[in-house]
This record gives sequence, C-alpha cells and structure tokens, in this order.
Amino acid sequence: MHDPAPIDRGWPALYLDHNATTQPAPAVIEAMAACLGEGWANPSSTHAPGRAARERLEVARARVAHLVDAADLREVVFTSGGTEAIHAAILGAWRARRELARDTILASSVEHAATRSALEAARREGARIVLAPVDAQARVQREAVLERIDERTVLVSLIHANNEVGTLLDLGDLGQRCRAAGVLLHLDAVQAVGRLPFSVRALQADLVSLSAHKLHGPKGVGALWVRRGAQWEPATAGSQESGRRGGTENLPGIVGFGVAAQLARAWLQAEGWKDLAAVRDAFEARLLELVPDVVIHARSVPRLPNTSSVRLPGLDAELLLAYLDSQGVHLSAGSACHATARAPSPVLAAMQLGGAAGMETVRVSFGRGQDRADACRAAEALAQASLDLGRPVPSSVIPGR
Repeated sequence: MHDPAPIDRGWPALYLDHNATTQPAPAVIEAMAACLGEGWANPSSTHAPGRAARERLEVARARVAHLVDAADLREVVFTSGGTEAIHAAILGAWRARRELARDTILASSVEHAATRSALEAARREGARIVLAPVDAQARVQREAVLERIDERTVLVSLIHANNEVGTLLDLGDLGQRCRAAGVLLHLDAVQAVGRLPFSVRALQADLVSLSAHKLHGPKGVGALWVRRGAQWEPATAGSQESGRRGGTENLPGIVGFGVAAQLARAWLQAEGWKDLAAVRDAFEARLLELVPDVVIHARSVPRLPNTSSVRLPGLDAELLLAYLDSQGVHLSAGSACHATARAPSPVLAAMQLGGAAGMETVRVSFGRGQDRADACRAAEALAQASLDLGRPVPSSVIPGR
C-alpha cells in the first residue's frame, strides 16, 4: 500500500507527540555545545579542568533539585534516562529491603512499559507483584492501593501522570500512609515534572523518576530523586554520584538537563501550564464541533494540561496516523514504546477499552509554545482526515467544503 499523496491545505507541519519526546530548547543546545567544546574534562578529576567540569555538574544538579523542590541537592542522582531511573528505584528498593521479610511490590495496572519491565525483573528475583485496578478514566483508586498494603509490602510504585491518557494520580495522604507502614513510595513522574507544579516534599515520596527529553532537554539523561535516609541500594557500583551510580557522568547531557529544568521552572512560575491546558481544551472543543461523536477519554478528571486521548469510532488508529503523517500532522496511538504493537495498549485494556475501542484511539499531546491556532488546526486535520478516509463526517462543518 502506497502512502497517500499529500494534499496542500496550507497547513505547516504540526508536531503533536510531545509525550513521546520534546524538541530541545535552543538554550539547551547552546549549553550542551559549550560543554562539549569547553567543559569536556572528567568531573571526578581533581585538577582545574576537572573542578570546572564538576562545577557545571553541580549547577545542573541544583537546577533539577529546585524543579522538584528537593530539600537536599545530593538527593538527585543522574541516570541515562527515565527508564534507568525507574529500574533503579524499583530494583534498588526491592534489593535493599528484601531481607526484612518484605517481598511485595504494589503498582497499578496502567504503569509505563519501563515500570512493567522493572517489575518483571523483580519478580524473577523473587518479588511478589500486586497490581491495583483503575477505573474507566485510568484513575488509580487510592483506597484500592491502601487496602493492599500489608506487612509484606516493601514498595508502592505508581505513575503520577499517565503517559497515554494524561490522568493524574490523586495521592491524598498516600505518602504519609506508606511512610507510617514502613513502605517506600516511588512515583514515575516522567510526564508530570516540567508540565505541572511538582514538589517531592509535599507528596512525601521516597523515590521519584525524571527524564530530560520530556521537558525540552536532551535524550539519554534522566534523574532519580532519592529521599535522604530512604533505604535503597544502587544498581551500579562506583564512586560517581556520591556512590549511588557508577560510571563517568554524561556531562553535556546533564548540563542540558539542568538548563531545561531551569526553563521549565520559570515557565511553571509564570503558570504556563494553564495556557497549555487552554490549548488542549480549545482542541477538544473544536474537535467536538467538527466530529460530534468523537470520544475523549478521561476528559472529566484531572489530566496533564497537554494531553488528549481521542477515539474516532469506526476509524482504525493506525490508518489515521499514517494518513495524518503524510499530511505533516504527527501524533501517536499511545506510548511511543508501543508504536509498533498491533494491539490495544495495556493502559487502554485496563480501562476496558479493548477490541475496536482500543484500536481506534490516538493520543494528541501539545507542547510549550503551541497556541489555540495550533489547536484548531489539529482538530480540523483530524476531522478532514476522518472524512478523507471514508468515515462519515458532516461536510458542512469542515472548513472550505
């Protein structure tokens, strides 16, 4: 099957897959280039160039720490990305505490693929994995989590903001309850940090996973925040990162992460997330005007300000994505980690959206700098594609027809 021929409708390319990755900010690229050219020394070296490199490293650490409201800069451990941070959190907590006769890790049925693979690794080492259910909006039921915590529980690991439908975790007093029970709490905050105000102290978490490329930083670098005093075992031995992750640090990537964190913090302080939510809402409102039978998942619950999970009944998501891509409109069917899978994602399945409903769902995720005009163009592109692909849409509502 040949790709459909592009139709010139006067639309510039429109990137709507910011939950998969974001474009590095110009200041990030500039800082990384400067680091590669001038700050290339090893941060562990004690000579002057090494000390200068160490200073760059610690400035970046402070910026990331400030973004998540960490009490101590040393609580931030740099990693190769969100996946490593998640694996380090889950396996590090499990390995450090299994001798305490605690063998259970509690998570939810809508965790990211990185968490699911870490849980499977822990299972192979003898951990008992318990999954709390979610409702039709992908909300983790806090009471369902609490009622499953017992004397065998070593760790609760939950996704703070769902990467596919955007649903936010309502923690309430979960952090406090976990701490009272002697249970560590890990939050996968990869999608949340940089898009919403976030405080590790207010949430009373013990471990929080972060990724730079979700907030206009570079790929290949992330961080794990580890609360000072939390019982946790590093996955990689070595003297770097205060003995919590061995291996020479990716200094240019970390510097880029630091600049991205600084930019994100300023954007959040200016309440940029409210403007982004308005863009998402404008997209959904316009799409509902153009395609009245569209289904927008989790629209009635707190979500990420940039994320919309959309189902066009009767239209295969894979076909829709391929057609839109040929027209310069780029989105995804859910997590980028499932882009090649030909089945509803585990998240949609947990929401009871298997079968046709799961195969007809796409994810639209806006980014910083996009506006209501982009929102309207996105809605019109989906409606026009729906019509072009033979799905009935009233032609009177499509611009120019």
